[in-house]
Amino acid sequence: MTILLVDDDLPNLELYRLAFSMHGHTVLTAASGAEALQMYGAEKPDAVLCDLILGDMVGTEAIDRMRRMHPADFYLLSEAEPVVLNSAAQRSGVQCFQKLGVPVGEVVKTITEHHHARIAQAG
Repeated sequence: MTILLVDDDLPNLELYRLAFSMHGHTVLTAASGAEALQMYGAEKPDAVLCDLILGDMVGTEAIDRMRRMHPADFYLLSEAEPVVLNSAAQRSGVQCFQKLGVPVGEVVKTITEHHHARIAQAG
C-alpha cells in the first residue's frame, strides 16, 4: 500500500512515516495541504492520513479536494478534542484517530486491515 501522510508537525510526520515504513508500506509525506494536493495528484496513493489542522488549510478541505482527483481511503488524525475530531470526520465521511491516546501501531494496523479488506472485496 502507498500512503500519503499529511501533517505540519514534522516530528509527528516522521513518527508515522517510520511506523508505516516498518510495516512494509510505501510512504509519502507532505507538511502542508498544498503540498499534499500536489503529491496526491502526482502519486495517486491508496490511502491518506491527514491531520485535521494544517498550517494552510483544514484537513477536511484537503481531503475534499483530493477526493475530486481520484478515489482513495481517507483518515483524519488530530490532537483536537474528540467531539471536534469526530464531528469533522463524520461530516467528511472518514474514520478518525486521536494523536493522543491511540498508539501509532493501532493506527497502522487499522488502516492496513481496512486496505486489505477493500482489496479482497474488489478481487
